[in-house]
Parts: sequence; C-alpha cells; structure tokens
Amino acid sequence: MAAPSSYDDSAPSEYESMTVIELKEELDRLGISYAATDRKADLIELLKGGG
Repeated sequence: MAAPSSYDDSAPSEYESMTVIELKEELDRLGISYAATDRKADLIELLKGGG
C-alpha cells in the first residue's frame, strides 16, 4: 500500500476557512488577477494554481 501523498485534493485547504475578502487580498498580494464577480470557489482555484 502506498503512503499517502502530502497533497490530498479532498482535504480542505487553508483557503476554505478564509472569507472572500481575505481570498481577494491574498490574490492581490500575489499579483493574481480575478473578476469582481468570481465566487469563493473560483478564487480558491486561482490560489491553488488551477485558474
């Protein structure tokens, strides 16, 4: 049986506990663009590098 990887997509990320405002502040800090109408899940995807 393989050892669990350190990245588990089913585990809640640190971003899940953040508010939309906090997520947008983090995206701004990282210089990542987002739409004003993006939802929380969209913002999390951008932070995870999936956007």
